[in-house]
Amino acid sequence: MKNWKHYLIVCFMALIVLTFIACEDDPPEVIREFNDLTFLGKYIKLIDETNNSKDLKTRGIWQQIQNGLNATTATPESIFGTKFFKIYNTGNFGIIIESNANYNNGFYGVNGYKVLLCELQLIEYSSLDIIGCIQAAISSDMIIE
Repeated sequence: MKNWKHYLIVCFMALIVLTFIACEDDPPEVIREFNDLTFLGKYIKLIDETNNSKDLKTRGIWQQIQNGLNATTATPESIFGTKFFKIYNTGNFGIIIESNANYNNGFYGVNGYKVLLCELQLIEYSSLDIIGCIQAAISSDMIIE
């Protein structure tokens, strides 16, 4: 009888511990990467950090970003183009789409050589707004080391 009670207490305590462990784990983030956007003749990375069940292509955001990239008037030989290629050659350049982001300037953010754009703000952005954010981030905020 004593062993049975001891066994029951140990099982109950193990159940409590496992319940706490299971409750503390956050669901894994869904991060998708697309490597098929083109800009000034190069493929660039688009990273989906929105944790949405539908990807950026399905929601039309991939095409919206590509349309923005296509709206550039920069050429590879321009000052902007030269800086872009230096940053691109680091292998770290990309565009990240986030949810509920709040950027200091209200339009975009920068993390190293990544341009950060907010999914909710993109709804209101034209192609020229998108390329404007990307070019401003590269020209002003990204420092080549």
